[in-house]
Amino acid sequence: LRNDVVAPVSNVVATKVGNNCNISWTASPEPGILGYNIYMKNDTNTNYVKINSALIAGTTYTDNCLLYKGIYKYMVRAYKLETTPSGSYYNMSEGIADTANSTNGTKAHASFSLSVSGTTVNVTNLSANTTANNWNFGDGGTATTLNASHTYTANGSYTITLISSNSCNSDTAKLVVNIISASINEVNSTSASVFPNPSSGSITVTMGNRNNESFEAFIYNQEGKLIQHKTNVTRQEEFNLSGEASGIYLLQLKNDKKITSQKFVIE
Repeated sequence: LRNDVVAPVSNVVATKVGNNCNISWTASPEPGILGYNIYMKNDTNTNYVKINSALIAGTTYTDNCLLYKGIYKYMVRAYKLETTPSGSYYNMSEGIADTANSTNGTKAHASFSLSVSGTTVNVTNLSANTTANNWNFGDGGTATTLNASHTYTANGSYTITLISSNSCNSDTAKLVVNIISASINEVNSTSASVFPNPSSGSITVTMGNRNNESFEAFIYNQEGKLIQHKTNVTRQEEFNLSGEASGIYLLQLKNDKKITSQKFVIE
């Protein structure tokens, strides 16, 4: 088979309009053209990629939702079925291109921060290029506001999920929060004291543990994040918290029969 030269299109113009790019061209003068394919590359995708799903019969095309900032280059190629005495084959013309500059990409970026007060979590939305927000607090609670507040009814570790979106795409962010209620129901509590309190970083935990029972010790910061964990704690244990931020911390001691908690301050 012999590759015949297909006459290319001409006057390709790429024009950015809002978040989209309109591409227009003058049709190939070649008889029997089946349609056109559009190829695009940009600063993120440096190789041409075909962006139309089906052959374009006309001479215009819109590339919706330019996700990234930068230069977009669009190339148009005519597509034809060639018929020769020895058989048929599909053939394409040389590509003719033009560029457009996107100064504000539309890619959604989800992000948030959180703060914890007791069993209540406040989430602050830090997302960019988004118009809709869907919160899931991991216990069945949801919200659709920009920022949100949620109160948990049980202690535990919860994954907070934010899906932020716009008309073009969506993005997801997740953070884990550990809820340790200040009003823990202490059953058969064993007494414990923290010294010094306030502390500059190191504390000694002393327990009124006459039976030398073994406990697990958990220390959480104000956001409910576990920062230290020790096992086999009996009468007295030292904890080095140097480098931790100033604030209120929670010590929790528990085994399969008893649980107690104690707040302390790092200055």
